[in-house]
Amino acid sequence: MVLLICTYQFAVAGKKHKKHEPPLPVWFWDTPQINNGLLTVGYSKSYIESKHAYQDAFLDGAWRLFCGKQSRIAGEKAIASSPSGMSHMGSTIREIADSTGFSRFCKRIVRIDSAATPTLRVILIGTRKIDVDQTLMTSPPEPNINLSRSVSQGCSKMYEFEYSSWLEAERKARNSLATGISIEQECLEASTQDNAFKTIVTKTDVILTNVQTIHRRFNRKNGVVSVWINGQGYANLSK
Repeated sequence: MVLLICTYQFAVAGKKHKKHEPPLPVWFWDTPQINNGLLTVGYSKSYIESKHAYQDAFLDGAWRLFCGKQSRIAGEKAIASSPSGMSHMGSTIREIADSTGFSRFCKRIVRIDSAATPTLRVILIGTRKIDVDQTLMTSPPEPNINLSRSVSQGCSKMYEFEYSSWLEAERKARNSLATGISIEQECLEASTQDNAFKTIVTKTDVILTNVQTIHRRFNRKNGVVSVWINGQGYANLSK
């Protein structure tokens, strides 16, 4: 009897788990790469009126595509070390872009495909129309990528509104790309009779260009979303 009860509980748990893994198109997980063009995915939360959600997703993607051509990542973050462990002291790092011409840019963007889950609306947009793989699938295994000066990864825990998680992962990936290109670090130390304290301040000021998200993954077991981006950049010397 105990075995039957356990089997039933695992079966129910399995079904429940699958319900929380809605599939998305292949193009969502792996952004298609095209010559002489750029593509990106826009995110939005679900609305009763879907057209509003897709318009929000379009504007989100269009702005990221616009900033991907050129933007500035600048600011600093601090991490403190003490006998009780490490703690984040906050960050002022943010992306800055000149919005001049964004309205005209939006008019040139092509809506390629869109998809929906109970918690998310996504749209694939680009600078030109292409055919894409619309096969639906759950998140594939993580890509085998060596992070480098031109490729970075950003992660976020899963929030109540799923689109917020993807946006945070995108932001962290761009910040990581910038700090991988140019950083300045300052270490501040203090001690008492029994304990030592250290604060590391990391500063960055970088111009990023040709940035594009290339992969997205969702580790539902750990409740974490990840994105990988590539791009170029250089230290901002005109500050």
